[in-house]
Amino acid sequence: MKDVKANFNNIYSLYYPTEYVNNLIGHLKYELPFHAIARLKHYQKTLLPNDLLRVTIIGSGHGVDAAALKFNVNPHELLARWKNDATVMLSFPSQSKYEITMIDIEAEPLRFASDIKLCEKFFVANMQQPYSVQLEQHLNEMTDIVICIGATGYIGVDGVEKIIHSAFVNGKAKLFCFSVVKHLDASAYVEVCLKHGLVVRTIGNNFRQRYHKDEAERQKIHNVLEQKNLLTQADEEVIRCDVFLAGKPEIFSTSDEDDNA
Repeated sequence: MKDVKANFNNIYSLYYPTEYVNNLIGHLKYELPFHAIARLKHYQKTLLPNDLLRVTIIGSGHGVDAAALKFNVNPHELLARWKNDATVMLSFPSQSKYEITMIDIEAEPLRFASDIKLCEKFFVANMQQPYSVQLEQHLNEMTDIVICIGATGYIGVDGVEKIIHSAFVNGKAKLFCFSVVKHLDASAYVEVCLKHGLVVRTIGNNFRQRYHKDEAERQKIHNVLEQKNLLTQADEEVIRCDVFLAGKPEIFSTSDEDDNA
């Protein structure tokens, strides 16, 4: 399959998130993290009602997922906050429910997130490459929830399997929340979870990820969907995805409510 992943490196790698949120959230309506985090929190309250949860966010960028998770920020609030020179560097208040670690291939967005107190720790890492000793130890010993929203296509199935192996097979992690865009093979990501003994639930169907970046991206994705006989009218303007929650069987055995909501 041709590579249909859009390249946003010119704005994604910058320290300040202003151009990123203006383009992605403002123009392309990238609201997936907010919707996915809301669904995760719905399940997490029942499955992991802990006082403190250690969350590792992969492909975290400037911290959109962290802001939604820790402070229930909505897209309009975050856009207003980060596009304004007077408020972009305002620190978020301390919060004791979540201990956030962010991982990304780009260093500057992580520095920004750390500076405004969106995360307690971060790692600059390519998740397709061998992990550092420190990152491996973190995934083994200091992670309860792994979040990978909007980044599985970049990491790939093999990269996701490495995460599962470190955080779940050799580690103490309990829940893995991830999204897969419609034009990729979601079953491959689900199967790698099942291969390592995780239970998988779909917690969001056919979510809008964002509008197409340009006509070239739209045509590439449409071609893939047509080849798979999956193209519908709903795919005309937007990229769509499903959101999954995977975890160890003993976690899901505590509650079967809304398993496939």
